[in-house]
Amino acid sequence: MKKINQFFLSISRREGYNLIDRFTNEGINLIFLVGEVGVGKSRFIQHIPEALPYFEVVILGQFYENSEIFFRSILKELGYQDESFSKSDMIHTIAQHATDLIPEGKRLLLVVDDVSGISPDIVNDLVKLFDFEYEGKKILSVMLSSSNVDFHLIKEWETTYFSYIKNSVIYLKPFNKQETIQFFKQACEQARIDLSEFSENDMIEVYRHTEGIPYRISKIPELLNSFGIMGKITIKDVQSIIKSTNIIKNNSYGTTKKRFNINFIIISALIVIGIVVAFSFYNREIKKVEEVEKKPIDKPIDNQHPVDIVKNDNSSIEYNNIKVKEVEKKQNITKPEVDKSCIKLKANLKVRLAPSTDSSFKTVAPKGSVLSILDKKDEWYKITYNGITGWVKGTPDLVKNVECNK
Repeated sequence: MKKINQFFLSISRREGYNLIDRFTNEGINLIFLVGEVGVGKSRFIQHIPEALPYFEVVILGQFYENSEIFFRSILKELGYQDESFSKSDMIHTIAQHATDLIPEGKRLLLVVDDVSGISPDIVNDLVKLFDFEYEGKKILSVMLSSSNVDFHLIKEWETTYFSYIKNSVIYLKPFNKQETIQFFKQACEQARIDLSEFSENDMIEVYRHTEGIPYRISKIPELLNSFGIMGKITIKDVQSIIKSTNIIKNNSYGTTKKRFNINFIIISALIVIGIVVAFSFYNREIKKVEEVEKKPIDKPIDNQHPVDIVKNDNSSIEYNNIKVKEVEKKQNITKPEVDKSCIKLKANLKVRLAPSTDSSFKTVAPKGSVLSILDKKDEWYKITYNGITGWVKGTPDLVKNVECNK
């Protein structure tokens, strides 16, 4: 790990500067710098001139109401003080300044430290600077910095304003464990805090609490000083600071805890919804069963499939090799009285599976057949013919009641 003055250059930071250099050399003129809050994007940006001295860097880090104010701020950083410039004049002046740097081996880099500080209208005017070229190459580079939360803005602009511009992303990662320890030691040294009593496990504890976020790491010695704690400290002092302040606690292990709580709430809600849906489905199925028990089977069975009626005393039929129990009324409802006599058919009648003309039939009982009545429903008689149980229509013109075996 290198050091630029008092700035710690971690592996990810060094890679970030190398990527800026590589991207601009490859003609990628729009760079998105992304990282979570506190990871050190602003610090990274401030040290670009030191890490990459051949860039003339203009850092724009405040809220801008409109394009005029935005471009005037750029010109002021470049040393132009003329307040009479129109927006078009300002764009051309910036472009000319960038062009003049190229023969000197330098390049203009405009950095917006926080994309939430600019509007889409400003972005729309900013991309006009990419219309200018020198020897077939764009004359400048632009870097837009964003937290993970605001990255959706960049993605929206990418499709709206940046579709024709080569761009790439630099993700600024937190420090790893070793980098966290080194950065913490440096920050404590600057705050005149002695870590001689810290063990390796104590340092790992610092990493666990800060998750490698530079802001959180540097905040610990700062808070220790604010409480008047200097000189030799122990891990208990650090733990005490973390417990007594919201900044570190909420931003470190509190983050993980918050994520856990959110996930727990979501999972719990899904479980409750699942139980409610299952209970609702169960009640619906119970009602269906009750309705089936109250209502005789009157739907036809497909005529195209063979149906074999098995013994009636089992109260079941076999349909495509599947045995289906007939549902009988089990409530205290009086069944209609059954005529125990027989009927004689006045015509050839279809023996149907249910008491309905819509029901399919298995066979035909010929005229003159005398059949025992098993059950009756309205004008239908349940009978058995040649071992097949079914229903025949029993209107007076079709059947007549006779005594059995007569």
